[in-house]
Amino acid sequence: MVLIRFISLIMLTVVGLAFVINNVPGLMLPIYILAMIGLMFCLGHIALHYLQRIRYMLCDEKQLKENQINKPPAK
Repeated sequence: MVLIRFISLIMLTVVGLAFVINNVPGLMLPIYILAMIGLMFCLGHIALHYLQRIRYMLCDEKQLKENQINKPPAK
């Protein structure tokens, strides 16, 4: 349900941006640049999560637990 709402919100945004770009040609380049910057941030965020997952899979769980036990208590 949430995914369907998210997709429909994205589609409404795309339609709105297409309307603006079609009727105001001067805004095409800034919108395109902002979209590319947003895409780079999005892909970087996805890559970060995959790197964290790989790191967790490669580390031994016993070692992770020992590191948590040996940590000084938070103040």
